[in-house]
Amino acid sequence: GDVDMSLVENWTPIGTAEKPFDGKLNGAGYKIMYFNSNQPLFGYCEGAEISNLSFDTTCEVAQKEPFAGAITLAPLAAELGAGCVVSNCSSYASVVLDCIPSAADYHAYIGGLVGKVKEGATVERCKFYGTITTVEHAKPAIAAIDNSRSYIGGIAAANSGLVDGCTSEGILTAAAYSRYFHMGGLVALADGATSVISNNRNVSTLNYNLKRQLNGINDISRYGYVGGIVGAADGSVVGNENEGDIISTSNIKLLYLGGITALVNKTGVIFQNNSVANRADIQCNGDARYAYLGSLIGYTNKSITLDFTEDTGVISGYLQLTKNEAASTTKTALGGIIGHADGTDAALTVKLIAPK
Repeated sequence: GDVDMSLVENWTPIGTAEKPFDGKLNGAGYKIMYFNSNQPLFGYCEGAEISNLSFDTTCEVAQKEPFAGAITLAPLAAELGAGCVVSNCSSYASVVLDCIPSAADYHAYIGGLVGKVKEGATVERCKFYGTITTVEHAKPAIAAIDNSRSYIGGIAAANSGLVDGCTSEGILTAAAYSRYFHMGGLVALADGATSVISNNRNVSTLNYNLKRQLNGINDISRYGYVGGIVGAADGSVVGNENEGDIISTSNIKLLYLGGITALVNKTGVIFQNNSVANRADIQCNGDARYAYLGSLIGYTNKSITLDFTEDTGVISGYLQLTKNEAASTTKTALGGIIGHADGTDAALTVKLIAPK
């Protein structure tokens, strides 16, 4: 039956880097309830099979104490290694980062279901219905956040494996300071050529509210990459649909917004649209100095292939830039497919449907 974890305190995740979980768990459609922790249910997994498990709305994974170094917040698992398969799992849980970082180089991996999907691991047919929230704090314990990085994804924070056939229907809201920030309706960072993000659907609304300055310190938050499917893309992005609005009120220096992905900065990325569609609205309502908005891709400076030969989707919604910073170096670019293709390395190969 359903598992009530209301009496569990100081949860220790199952599986460590030294001894990862490698078993099988079939939840048979039952729910985990009242799982309240700052750690996922599983830590490190390798060769494991986890299926048919759900976290209900009573669950919350939250970090509310200062931390240094790297942190992973997700209900199901921190890291899926080679041979892992997670299938038909869902989460209605809340995931919250609500604390003051205690180091300038922190990395936060925040996923609606899992943290990292490594090469050789698979997440398939999973769903996210919950909320992810990072909270702004007025007085960080450090003078500057020089190398902080945040990765927030509806299904996973980072992917080097396969994320396929998943759906995100929650709400993602970010306000915590981070110099480098990635957010995706499904995945924040597609990490490496082995990453495949395919046949997924995002309906989640993505709210990006980071501020550039704090207590007289400039560029505490500097780079923002927010994409309907994936924040920054490498590998293959194939057959995905985005229907979730992307709304930025941020005044950071460099802002990238894309209906499917905000950034492609690796050579050879395959963007094979099949039924890829962006039906969402993309709004830039803050004082960003450099703003790049694209219905499919916000910005690229590398050679990529856009394959529309089997496209059955549509590009609709609208791009809206209501304000930006009043500076002599201000740049903005809006594009129905790509916001801005920059530099001599940004060679585009476009394949279109053959006329009948």
